[in-house]
Formats: sequence, structure tokens, C-alpha cells
Amino acid sequence: MIYLITAASLSGIGMVVIFGRRLLKVRLMPEGEFLEKFRSSSPIMKGLNDSVLTPAGKYWQSRITPLLYALAERVILKFASLAAKFERTLKRFGDYIHGKSHPKGNGGSKYWNGMNDFKNGLKEE
Repeated sequence: MIYLITAASLSGIGMVVIFGRRLLKVRLMPEGEFLEKFRSSSPIMKGLNDSVLTPAGKYWQSRITPLLYALAERVILKFASLAAKFERTLKRFGDYIHGKSHPKGNGGSKYWNGMNDFKNGLKEE
């Protein structure tokens, strides 16, 4: 924590020194000279915009954006595949549950049908 406070303090002092000297020069400058320099200077961000931001934007549009779209397409296709697998599993599970909800007749095989007939024959006697 002490390091952060120290770094912030030194940064603040450095900004005051740098900008303070320039402000002092501007204050001491005659008004005519100040207006002449102010009108002749270009905007601060124009150089940065022309040299950095415009080429970076063009690079982003030409190279990075198609890559992001391709990545998004892959992610969507993978998600659709997983959703289809999940749906298939749910369908099988639903069919399994549906099959369990209906009782089967006498067991369904000849052996159990014969056993049931034999049992029923003993009860009738």
C-alpha cells in the first residue's frame, strides 16, 4: 500500500513540475505572441490520430474483425452440436421413461405366460 501511495505522490509531483513550468512560460508570454502560437498550432490529437489511430482502425477492420467473426462462428457451431447431443439424450431418456410408465402384460415371454397359466390353473382347482 505504501508503494502505491509513493508512486501516486511522485507521479503527481512530476506532473506539477512538467505542466507548471509550461504554464509559467505561457503566463510570462506576451498576449500577441500567445495568440499567434495558439492559432498556428495544430490540434494535439491530430498527429496521434493520423499516425496511430487511423492505421490501427484499418488493421482492426481488415485483419482482426474477420478472425473474431470466424471464432464466433466456431463457438456457435460447437454450441449447436452440444445442444443437439443434449436434445438427443433427453429424447432417449423420455422414451425410456415413457416405456416404463406402461405396464407390460404377463411378462411378454412364453415362459412367464406358461408359469402364469400354471399358477392360475392351481388357483381354480
